[in-house]
Parts: sequence; C-alpha cells; structure tokens
Amino acid sequence: MNALNSRRFSFAVYSPGKVGVYGRDANPGSGSSAANPCCSNPCQNRGVCMTAGPDRYECDCTRTGFYGQNCTTPEFFTWLRLALKPSPNTVHYILTHFQGAWNIINNIPFLRDAIMRYVLTSRSHLIDSPPTYNSDYSYKSWEAYSNLSYYTRSLPPVGLDCPTPMGVKGKKELPDSKLIVEKFLLRRKFIPDPQGTNVMFTFFAQHFTHQFFKTDHKRGPAFTRALGHGVDLNHIYGETLERQLKLRLRKDGKLKYQMIDGEMYPPTVRDTQAEMLYPPHVPEHLQFSVGQEVFGLVPGLMMYATIWLREHNRVCDVLKRQHPDWDDEQLFQTTRLILIGEGPAAVCSSSSSLRGWSEGETIKIVIEDYVQHLSGYHFKLKFDPELLFNQRFQYQNRIAAEFNTLYHWHPLLPDTFHIHDQEYTFQQFLYNNSIMLEHGLSHMVKSFSKQSAGRVAGGKNVPVAVQKVAKASIDQSRQMRYQSLNEYRKRFMLKPFRSFEELTGEKEMAAELEELYGDIDAMELYPGLLVEKPRPGAIFGETMVEIGAPFSLKGLMGNAICSPEYWKPSTFGGKVGFDIINTASLQKLICNNVKGCPFTAFHILPPEPTEATINVSTSKTAMEDINPTLLLKERSAELGKLSKGGVKTRPVVSVRDDGQRSGGCRIIHGEVTRLSSWEKVSLTEAEQALSLGKKLREQEKLRPENDFPGCNSPSSLTVCPQDHGMIWIFLFQPPALFADTRMESLCSDVPVKACEDEDINPFIL
Repeated sequence: MNALNSRRFSFAVYSPGKVGVYGRDANPGSGSSAANPCCSNPCQNRGVCMTAGPDRYECDCTRTGFYGQNCTTPEFFTWLRLALKPSPNTVHYILTHFQGAWNIINNIPFLRDAIMRYVLTSRSHLIDSPPTYNSDYSYKSWEAYSNLSYYTRSLPPVGLDCPTPMGVKGKKELPDSKLIVEKFLLRRKFIPDPQGTNVMFTFFAQHFTHQFFKTDHKRGPAFTRALGHGVDLNHIYGETLERQLKLRLRKDGKLKYQMIDGEMYPPTVRDTQAEMLYPPHVPEHLQFSVGQEVFGLVPGLMMYATIWLREHNRVCDVLKRQHPDWDDEQLFQTTRLILIGEGPAAVCSSSSSLRGWSEGETIKIVIEDYVQHLSGYHFKLKFDPELLFNQRFQYQNRIAAEFNTLYHWHPLLPDTFHIHDQEYTFQQFLYNNSIMLEHGLSHMVKSFSKQSAGRVAGGKNVPVAVQKVAKASIDQSRQMRYQSLNEYRKRFMLKPFRSFEELTGEKEMAAELEELYGDIDAMELYPGLLVEKPRPGAIFGETMVEIGAPFSLKGLMGNAICSPEYWKPSTFGGKVGFDIINTASLQKLICNNVKGCPFTAFHILPPEPTEATINVSTSKTAMEDINPTLLLKERSAELGKLSKGGVKTRPVVSVRDDGQRSGGCRIIHGEVTRLSSWEKVSLTEAEQALSLGKKLREQEKLRPENDFPGCNSPSSLTVCPQDHGMIWIFLFQPPALFADTRMESLCSDVPVKACEDEDINPFIL
C-alpha cells in the first residue's frame, strides 16, 4: 500500500464491550453485542465504514481531509481551516447583527457576490452529488444512483443487525411515537413565531414543496412519485404528460380556466377529467382541478394554485404578443421555463446588460423573499447562476428522505384562520373552496399577510389538528431506520449535543427525554428538530437551519435553467421573457394577478397603509389592457405637504416597497425634488391621478409601452415625455400612467424632470 493510501485507509479490530482505540461514538455500550462493527459509527468526519469480517471494519478517509484509524486526525490545511472557521452560531450572530456594516456590503457588488458565492458553494458541497445511498442500500450501488423512484439518503440506514434502533446507543426499543407527540410536540398554547412569520409564508412553503415532496405511500416512505427531484412546477402542470394535457387549453399555450365574477379560477374536475382528492360531500362546481391532486385540501393551497394559473396565462399573453408566429406548444413550454425561473429567486439588476438577468420568477421569490425571511440575515441573499459558472458544481439534484422529514413544519399553522372578518376552524377550512370564492383572493392575501404563524422550535408547538401527521413522521423515520440526531449534526459539520439539556435549553423536557431515550446519542431526528431550543428571536433551532439550507440551495442552484447552456435569453423567449424574470418578486406576482394589488410579504405587516383602489382583473379583456397602478406608503407623522416658497407640492407618485428604501420625488414648480423620507399622499390626490390618467389614456388611445422605444425599463423608474405630452412611469408590466404635464390640477406648467440620480430613485423595487 502506498503512502497516500496508508493514511487514508485504517484498519481496526472491533471487540464488543472493549473501547480500545475507538472514539466516544465507537463505544458499543455496556452489555451490547453488535454483529456489525459499523453499528457504532466509528468512522468520523464523513469517513466511510466497511466491514472486514465479523468483528473488523475499515475506515475510508479518502478526500475527507482527515486520516488515522477512525478519520479523526486532520491534515494540516484541514486543521488550519477548522481553527479559523467560526461556529455556525457565531456566523448566524454576525449575519443577524451589525446592520450598518451589512448595508454597506450589500451595496458593494464584488463583496456581495463573493459572499454569496461562498454561501452557495459551502452549503451545496455538503450535499452528495451524485447521490450515494437510499433506504434499501446502506452502501454505494448503481441502484441507489439510478433508481429515481427512491428518495436519496444523506446517511445510510442503521443496520438491521445492530443491537439498538440507533446503532449501539440508547435502549433496545424506542419510546411510543404517540407518547412522544403528546408529551413533547403537541401544542398547549399558540406561540407566535418571534421572527414575525405569517400565514402567507406557511401556505407558500406547503404549496412550493409539494412539487418535490410526493411520497409514494403505496410503496412506502422511502419512495417518491416526484421523479423530477427538484423545481419543475409539476404541482402546477401535473407530474405526468397525461395529466398535463388534461389541464392545458391547447390554445395560445394556456392552461384551462373558468371565469367567475370577472376573475380567473381553475377549471373543475368535470372540465379537465384530471382527478383530484376530494371527499364526496364537496359540490362538483367547487372541485377545482390543478396540477397537484391534494391542493383542494385547504383554501390556502388553492389560493396559490390560482395565482400561478393566472400568472401562467398572463405570461402566455405576453409571449404571444411578442412571438405571434409561435404555436401552442412553444408558448406553453417557454412559459413554463419562465415560471420555473420566476419561482426560485434572484436579485434585480438595474443594468440592462445580460449580467442583470440573474433572476427568476419562482426561484427568485424562494431565495430573495422566502429564504431571506427564514434566515433573518441583514446580508441580502442573491440568486445569480453566473456566480457558479466557474465553480465545481453539478447541475442535478436528488431529493433526500431526511429533507422531506425535516420540512414537516406543521407548527407554523395557527389554531384558526382569519379571513376578512371571519374566523375558520381547521374543520371548517378543510376541502372548502367556497371560502376562496366568498372572500376573493384579495381578502385572502391581505388576511394571511397579517396573521401570525406559529413558532416551530422549542417543543409543544404542533397543532392538535395535525398531530397524526407528526406521529406518522416519527413512524416513517423509524421505518426508514434514520440515524440519530447527533449523527446528522456531525454529518453537516455541527458539534453533537452532549446532553438533553443542551438540546432543549431547559431542564423539565430534558429530564423526561433522557428517561425515555436513555442517551442523547439515541435522540431521534424529527422529534429532536422540534424540541431543540430556537436561536434567539428565530423561527428554528440551529440544526434545522444548518441541515435544511444545504438541501435547499443545492436543489435550487442544481436546476437545469441555472446551467450555462440554459441561462440565456433565447431559453426564455428573448428579452421579453427575461424582463418578466428579472422583475419578479412576491409583491409583483400578487400585483399582476390579484385584484387590488394588496401589499404582502412573508412577515407580519405593519398597520395597513392607505391604498388607492386598483382595478386589476384576470379576465381576458382586462389582462390585455393597461391598468394604472398606484401604491402609496405613509409615514406615521402627517407630512403630506411640503412648502417651497409657499407653493404647495403635488405628487407624481409614491410607491410602497418592502420598507427598506426611503426617499421620493415630487414636483415643485416643475422641478423634481428628493424627499428625505416617505410622505403621506392623500387618497383624494391618488384617485384624482388615477382618474385623469384613465381619461387621458382613453382620449389619446395610448399605445402599450413596447411601442415606445427606449421606454421599457421595468426594473427602474422611467419617465418618458412623448409627443402627446404624457409622463409614463414604468414600475411593473404593464406600466402605470399617473400624470399629464398639461394638467394644472396635478402638475405645474413647467416641464417635469425625472430623478436623474439613480441612487435616490425610490421606484426600484
């Protein structure tokens, strides 16, 4: 054996009851008798244990950065890296404090890019790619790699010949799962998430993850029906071609829909013949049919299904206008790619260069709205596939069973649901699509944005209504023979807990858990995640974040559309498709598809600001029209008027964003003046601006923005005086028309100037 291999391979003799050279985790425990020496997990630091006879094992330390009998001795550069690397909790503290410093870093592109690149690579490299194990193969095999019907595994299952369910630690039998749920997980009192998470986030998480967490219960918890293993939007389009074709209109690339009171909703099962899971008592006209067959379960899921249906058909209209020669199939397929891009997430660049196209509609929302909120970071996350183009990275993904288990965030659910002026219990909420029709999407979005979600970590937070789901998660984890919580912590470079008290952060639950499990190294994964003490002011504990983040980021960045061959304008129908992707956000998704453009976010909103009514419809005629859009944000202080030489100021427009940007522009004697902070604009002025804009648009028969060269910059403010004297303000697509320079009621007779300094431009959202 050469010198390299002599350091990377280690041999040891395992004798039951004898510690010898083994580390703490290799101790088989008092009185245990293990036929398989690997049951004690003797190989550390991601070393691979192989049996070499009835009582011998080998540790393969190749490319771990460690050597020695159990892969415990670090190589020099590994030692140096570990010595300099701060703990995950220290990193979290830094990222969630020192906001002033992070504000500076967020505005220095090369620093922000460097940090984001490190975040992506350091997290993604913790995920094995290609996949290594599944629930039936505890060693590498072609079956584990090639059989897509399995969830992969980040750790192999505990051997069937091991003396305890967790290997060699703990008791020979695990405590009753029902007892665990009732004693440690079941909610006694609703505790709002201290991070401010709302119900809008809760249903987004459930809706989004149902495209890749689709356990095949007929075959068992180790199997999945989501063979795409990632973000492919099968929950919108169906997981099979047969279902997809049933949902498609077969015209202009669109999905089937029905119009109810002038708004677009999913078709019924009768209209599509695409089966859904509804109990017999649900009326036929309320059996809506969408891509994921379980989305009729609660109105929150059907709300998001309806929003994405509207978005798909809206994008089809945009592409059809741009490419009138395209057939139904090309319009459909390109729209699907745009929506996949829309959902995962990115940041919007104000540059018109190709580098600015580092966003996507679904992926963008997930990273910049969803993951950003979860992290609580002051560092602004950024989705830019180009950051990885020169890195060692594989554009493939396999969903892990542990990731599926980890994502059971049922504690987020409140005890009841508040919509408009009504309160619904779980029983009233289930399979009740009439709620969506009764209140409309606008009231649902407003209400869910204001209602608190529950705390996840800390124990005793699972709602009574879903306790059976929590019990099933524990039972299925045992069926798949998950290793212990501490083994998963070590797998993801975390220090193992030394006691139950260190896990829970208190004494009472810790003592009860120790009595039931016997050893902290025998604590199960799923209950451990839910009883772990939360980070200060955070939604989760350390383990949930440090294990979940690598799975999430690898799954998003491993998508085919993020690869160099796909990330091109031509993939998305040219500039028009990239413009949709580049300006995507949760707020814009709602504004484009929900009447009234209600303000939303994934966190509890402050007291509702004054809003102007916006007539946004998803009917065929209205969606092809250009509607004025005015969003107003007010300060708590009454600062609605400024004076300059005694002259009253009049607004061009004031835009409400995520609260992180301030400043604005107003006309004062025809000059645009920067405001130091947001000002309150009266509803009368706002309505007047809208009314005048509508009338003038009708009188002038104004053309869409694409007919005006140089006036299409959807990611920033554009003021374009045309030959008809209008001022166009491009905020979203379509643009919003607010004022005419010739109208004395709003503007002075002096020509209006735009804000020339992009740094003070308040209209970049």
